[in-house]
Amino acid sequence: MPSSSTPTAHPPPYGRPFIPIPKWKIEGIVDDFTECGCCGRRGLKRTVAMMPLDADGNEDGTAEDVVYYGTSCAATALSWTQGKVTDTARAAQAERNLTAFVQQQRDAQTAALSDLERREQAAAEREANAAQRETQAIARERAATRRAVLVGLGATGEDLADAERLLVVEDDADETAIAEAATALKTRRPELFGSSTAAVLPAAPGGSPAGGPPPRGANVPKPGQHGADMARQRGFLTGS
Repeated sequence: MPSSSTPTAHPPPYGRPFIPIPKWKIEGIVDDFTECGCCGRRGLKRTVAMMPLDADGNEDGTAEDVVYYGTSCAATALSWTQGKVTDTARAAQAERNLTAFVQQQRDAQTAALSDLERREQAAAEREANAAQRETQAIARERAATRRAVLVGLGATGEDLADAERLLVVEDDADETAIAEAATALKTRRPELFGSSTAAVLPAAPGGSPAGGPPPRGANVPKPGQHGADMARQRGFLTGS
């Protein structure tokens, strides 16, 4: 039997050997950081970018927490060989470069699409403005046509403005329809066109002129005038 002082060997949990989880994850290899963040050595040709990991092996930080180690210090921190560190760093960097390239292409496509949308929107706005200007021009032309017809019938000044408001025609009415409507308006409202209908006086009773009997003292014969006229007609009087 073994001595009690001799430790008894126990198998690892679940029959698997214990493998320590690295404290770092290699993100890539760069040449713009030339100082090792571990030993402080300067003038390095390249450094390995490494992200710290938590106890579960997940990234424990952001881009600001990335450290840059020389390959030897990175190998020591990971318990790897320098060759493995270099190969892993280059592979990670190639993957990052590919990801960045794909993202740049997507951004360029998005920018191009946005530029196309802006051009389409600008074209639509120009078309809408042109259509609005055309509509306004047609409205001014129709108003000028109606005004010309009313002026031709005698409307001026404030009466012309009133006649324009009272003239009712379709928006797409031609000159003939406008002229007929203006003529009908003149018939209904002649005072807007500078004309008025003279008042017809009723006939006076007894057959007198419509204006009534002549005023007194107008064309009244002198006494004896009628006899003198008769004598003059028969030749008895030759003088006036």
